[in-house]
Amino acid sequence: MLSRGQGASRRGATSRSRRRRREDNPPAPRRSALVGPVQKVVINVSGLRFVTTMATLETYPDSLLGDNRRRKWYYDANKNEYFFDRHRPSFEAILQYYQTGGVLQRPEEVPAEVFLDELEFYDVGEETLQRYKEEEGMELPPPELLPPPEDERLKKIWLLFNEPKSSILAQIVTSICVVMILMSVVVTCMETMPEVQQWLHTPTNGSGGTAYLPVTKNPFFVAETIYVAWFTLELVLGFVTCSDRCRFVKDYVNVLDFIGIVLYFAELGMEVTSSHPTDQINRIVSAMWIARLVRMLRIVKVTRYSGDMQLFWKAMTNSMTAIILFFFMTTVLMVLFSCVVYYTEIDDPDTKFTSIPETFWWAIVTMINIGYGDYYPRTIVGKIVGSIAAIAGIVALCLGIPEFMECYIHLYEAARYHKRYSQRKNFDMASSKFGALGSSKAARKRNLSRNRDKNRTFKLVL
Repeated sequence: MLSRGQGASRRGATSRSRRRRREDNPPAPRRSALVGPVQKVVINVSGLRFVTTMATLETYPDSLLGDNRRRKWYYDANKNEYFFDRHRPSFEAILQYYQTGGVLQRPEEVPAEVFLDELEFYDVGEETLQRYKEEEGMELPPPELLPPPEDERLKKIWLLFNEPKSSILAQIVTSICVVMILMSVVVTCMETMPEVQQWLHTPTNGSGGTAYLPVTKNPFFVAETIYVAWFTLELVLGFVTCSDRCRFVKDYVNVLDFIGIVLYFAELGMEVTSSHPTDQINRIVSAMWIARLVRMLRIVKVTRYSGDMQLFWKAMTNSMTAIILFFFMTTVLMVLFSCVVYYTEIDDPDTKFTSIPETFWWAIVTMINIGYGDYYPRTIVGKIVGSIAAIAGIVALCLGIPEFMECYIHLYEAARYHKRYSQRKNFDMASSKFGALGSSKAARKRNLSRNRDKNRTFKLVL
């Protein structure tokens, strides 16, 4: 028999003594980090099972999964699980929202609108929905509209001119406003036609001289009088009934209206004060081109009644930084190429580049890749510079257009979503009891009613 030696016997005795001490004084059991027993919950989403705890779901007790009263309608007693016939890829992110305490991240493969529908179904809360819409660019910026006045009589007048959907009479008033604006622009355009000008400037005496047609016989002036009367009424009523007159005065549409009305009355005063206009007065009246220009700018007022045009102007405002950078770079390149082409073409006797300001037109037309051909360089160096100018113009266009298009697309998608959401909100979504229970709080109050029957049980009336 082999001996393990004296050291081995000493180690064996030590281990036996330690074993006896552990048996006599057993260690205290470890304290669990959980306060109580874990209650597991199995959630079946269209065949895919998720396992979580009841405490996790109760993190948000006002939601569908956290409210036991609403959650029990989806409980399957045979399989001891909750069943939801919903979008499976979205539920993983929604469950993560409960587990992380508010961190919401949409999966890349899930469309934004589909994920939003799931969030609304599980009723995660208005604040979470609002934050998600802002992050996804689905929330339209609040319109910069003046609040209605507090006085009821003034409020009715204000709604007639500013809220077309408030009543049928408001829709009629809005239609009249749009017709007046369009007809004013059409009349101003027709007045510049050569045939109309020849008819208006007919000989009024035997000497063969020409003079303006009298005001009372000029149909264009009479039509403009009707339009100005309507715009004056609209401007005065808007100023009287508005709640913030400072903002009303600063509005560019109201400024255009005021300038057009003042110029009209100035022209009318010049016509009335002289029954036989002299050549000097005729020249003054002809020189008032700015009055006719302001009439054409009335077309801008149509944007007030067009949602798409409002989106366009809003996108322009939001991307103003990129647009200013584009104009700045275009101006710098225009001056640079104009100087180079002018000095390279100055020795050519047939050159049309007589000065640097005259060359600005060629530079702009070349940089935006139009090239009318009225100005073009003849020397080799000038042609090379023109080619570089055309390429530089394309690069300059890329500075402002992408950001503007991205901003417009976001606003357009948000507007389209709001339109579909409002249509769906007005539509009866309670086609099944699950759809009624899973909708938002307002929809549940509208679509779901509970009546007790004789057996004291609940019955859903859809």
